[in-house]
Amino acid sequence: AALGRGKALRLVREAAARLSLLRVRPGPTPPAAAVSCMTTISKTKEQLEALCKSDLIDLILRSGQSADAAPAAAAGSSAGRGAARPKAESKKARAFDMSRYSQQHTALRVAYLGPAYQGSAYTPGADTVAGRLLEACTKTCLIADRESCGLSLGGRTDKGVSAFGQVFALRLRSNLPPPPADGDTTSDAAAAGDEARREKKAIDYVRVLNRVLPEDIRILAAQPVPEDFSARFSASHRTYRYFFVRGELELAPMREAAARLQGDFDFRNFCKIDPAVSNFRRTVLSATIQPAAGGPGVAAGSESPLDVFEFEVKGTAFLYHQVRCMVAVLFLVGKGLERPSIVDELLDIVKHPARPNYEIAPDGPLLLYDIGYNDVAWEYGAQAAEELSRDWGQAQETLVLRSAMLHAKRASLLRVAAPAAAAGTPAATPASPHKGPGHVPLLERPTAATVEMVHAQAAERAGRKKRAAAGDSETTAAT
Repeated sequence: AALGRGKALRLVREAAARLSLLRVRPGPTPPAAAVSCMTTISKTKEQLEALCKSDLIDLILRSGQSADAAPAAAAGSSAGRGAARPKAESKKARAFDMSRYSQQHTALRVAYLGPAYQGSAYTPGADTVAGRLLEACTKTCLIADRESCGLSLGGRTDKGVSAFGQVFALRLRSNLPPPPADGDTTSDAAAAGDEARREKKAIDYVRVLNRVLPEDIRILAAQPVPEDFSARFSASHRTYRYFFVRGELELAPMREAAARLQGDFDFRNFCKIDPAVSNFRRTVLSATIQPAAGGPGVAAGSESPLDVFEFEVKGTAFLYHQVRCMVAVLFLVGKGLERPSIVDELLDIVKHPARPNYEIAPDGPLLLYDIGYNDVAWEYGAQAAEELSRDWGQAQETLVLRSAMLHAKRASLLRVAAPAAAAGTPAATPASPHKGPGHVPLLERPTAATVEMVHAQAAERAGRKKRAAAGDSETTAAT
């Protein structure tokens, strides 16, 4: 951009002169690229002077590329139509040289909306949050491949579950010079040469990744961490929130039942048994029910059935579906179908070694709110917050408007129902969630398989697979 107009015009004329030699040189017809460039250069002085400086520079660059490519293209034409350069060879020539860069073990704090994804953990063939993150890191040349980046995940969320405080840790390309190898006397000079060709400042991982990630996955912060850091095992606590409307739920007994969940217990009756897990003791640091903070339709002392509340539970670690099982039991208590003491009964694995069959709470309102670490201090940039507000603001507006429309429709139906009730016509009312003749108490229901039964079944399946594999090997050897 620093070129003067006069110098730019001289460079254009010199490029035109070089290309004009291609016209008089004997041999095959110039390739299409050279002809196109010569046509571009063949402009009158008035036309060139009418161009702005940026257009002149662009014209010079394009003409130089075509002039360099013309002899090679002409040689290719003289050899006949022949074979084009193999595609694999072309890609290899453009491969990014990751060996010239060092790597930085980095923790990423990530927010995402879960309905579009099959969970957070990487699963081959499934659209997951980790899969999209790895795809973005590969596209931006921050990692070479999934196997070598050392990915770890702070909290595994199921299909449909969202997160505002998920943490991924992995090794990312850094602008820092690579450490010298032992006995390498040329490393300092090589590192200096590489550093001169790189940006001086650190890579802004938040900005780079958010440019290529889907709008429902946002990086909030990136923090360097030690090499032995694990997003999963270095975590000190995890916090989940489950949102629900008041409806006809009684909050006082629900809060009493939630308080009974606090402590160190065996939670096998509040989870789905994982055959790979043998220890079901977990520590719940706090479990509370409170009004949801801010936003439309939340509790504001109006005692409305549409007031929004949240069950917040904080613990060191959680079992598979543990939070959703807790919420399911709390809902039964809030509906008057069970007493708060049912929590104590289910935590007594001597009396109740297997979980009663009950339907767990839906996944949509569950949110992984936070994962805590003792040695990570997150630094949030204003740009990340602005991008999140912009990208998710439209979706929020759509939901708010839809909620307002449904509220208006519901209010009109209630106004119609009131005169009908006064006239003696029965008005339609929502079905009561309170205890009815169809409810079977939890302690009287059939139970799922015990932990010992699940482990025995898993061992039997593994044994059958091993025997089948051994049989296949013997058959192959015999043939």
